[in-house]
Amino acid sequence: MKTQLVLSALLLVVSACGKDDDDKTVASNASDCDSALTFDANIKSIVTSGGSGNCASCHSGYSTLSGIQSDKSKIYSEVASGSMPKGNSSFKSSTDGKNLLAWLSCSTLK
Repeated sequence: MKTQLVLSALLLVVSACGKDDDDKTVASNASDCDSALTFDANIKSIVTSGGSGNCASCHSGYSTLSGIQSDKSKIYSEVASGSMPKGNSSFKSSTDGKNLLAWLSCSTLK
C-alpha cells in the first residue's frame, strides 16, 4: 500500500513537469491585443509601486519592459486567472487590469 502511494505521488509530480502551455494562453487571446497601449505611457504606472497592479512591489523585474517581456505568458496567466495581484482577484476586471491583459495579448510589447 505504501509503495502504491509513493508511486502515485511520483507519477503525479512527473506528469506536472510537462511542456509549459502559457504561450498558448497569450496566443489564443491575440485578438484582444490593444496595440495602442505602450509600457511607458500606459502600463508602467499600473505595474510599479503605487499602481493598482503593483506587480513591482513583489517582482522587482516587473518595473521594466524587458522584465515583463521575459515573463509575459506567466504574467498574463496569473492576472487572467485572478490569482495576481495577490489579494486582489477583481483586478482583472478593473480598467487597469483589462488594459494590462490587452497589452500582454499583443505579440510584441512596446
